Amino acid sequence: MAMVVGGQGIASGFRDAIGLVWRLAILCSSHQRLDYSAILTGWYRERKQQLDKSLAATVRNGDMVNTKSALQGFIRDWALCSMQCIPLWRYWLELGPRAEGPVQYAHEPGLLFLPDMNGGGCFAQTYCVAVSDMQSRVYFTDDAIFAASKKCPFQVVILLPHLEALRPTLSDLEGIEPVAPRLLNFSEAMIFVPRKSVPPGAAASNDRLYCSATAEEFGRSKLCNGRPLPRGYNEDLMWQSMIGKGYVILRPDRFVFAVCKTAAELVVAARRLEEMFSVE
Repeated sequence: MAMVVGGQGIASGFRDAIGLVWRLAILCSSHQRLDYSAILTGWYRERKQQLDKSLAATVRNGDMVNTKSALQGFIRDWALCSMQCIPLWRYWLELGPRAEGPVQYAHEPGLLFLPDMNGGGCFAQTYCVAVSDMQSRVYFTDDAIFAASKKCPFQVVILLPHLEALRPTLSDLEGIEPVAPRLLNFSEAMIFVPRKSVPPGAAASNDRLYCSATAEEFGRSKLCNGRPLPRGYNEDLMWQSMIGKGYVILRPDRFVFAVCKTAAELVVAARRLEEMFSVE
């Protein structure tokens, strides 16, 4: 009943499945011997962290909604009504769980991310459009990053501060030799630039270059059909959450494996990724 009250049941089920399926896919497709027990135990430990947090929130919500005290109920209703009158507090209520920031796993032995490279957090999802055709459809960034055409389970996201940084970044990537080709391919990297840095009429021949989309563009798109208009949307959230670091390695469940400042750091993180899925 607690899970039903908090609305966490189906959400936790999806998280469990998404976190497990990519590990199983790698284990089943690998041509070398892997440590099955360690990899699957890591999934359990990660999910337990999030489940403990979700259960605690569910219990708190249930206690607040189902209070048997008339006085407590009156105070609750009066407080929530009063908060609606203060714009800053009303905005905080509208954000809901987003106000606490992205989910962040605490590192334990066997968990598949690099804590010393800011791994373990859930990557922000926003809206985007292809710079090669600014009038094209609006995408969720997740759908662009993990497109069905991608071959590798892990993906690289490059967050450029402006469009002028594209050419040197592509040059850096072209000079990198494959490091973990069965897990990660630098040629599949998706590149994002802030919308404000793209001048009107700009075009790009690179089909992996996207810019952030506005809430208004999402509202006009087919993607919004059957969905409410976004509230509290921040189109610069990806850049703000990565603290100025431009190279991100994402796991298939949208959690960050590593965040890198340079292409050289990206190579180091890729090598450590390969080591995690190998047995001496």
